[in-house]
Amino acid sequence: MPALKHSDLCWNHSPAVAAERAAARKHGGRLALSAPGETPTLRSAADIMREAETALGEAKQLPISGRKTAAVVAVLGLALRGLEIGEMETRLANIERLVQQGGAQWERISRAG
Repeated sequence: MPALKHSDLCWNHSPAVAAERAAARKHGGRLALSAPGETPTLRSAADIMREAETALGEAKQLPISGRKTAAVVAVLGLALRGLEIGEMETRLANIERLVQQGGAQWERISRAG
């Protein structure tokens, strides 16, 4: 489990969330694994990949079951799609840069001719 924000300890070991852990135990572990916190900002493929990695780590902490398998498969599918989109974003940025460079060269050639 990843460390909490502003802490070197994870949710399972941080004394700051001891009361929440006790409540989770009282409910038989049926409370969410994620530590409460800020809603993540998802503005890029990298942001989504970071959250997918966190979700995968949490899903792997669940007992072996059909739910766990479905969660892991769903997160891996999301991660794969995120990698594909990230690669496309990089390729598109390179193409746009080349087009801009080529456009500037074309203007120079057309002015000279």
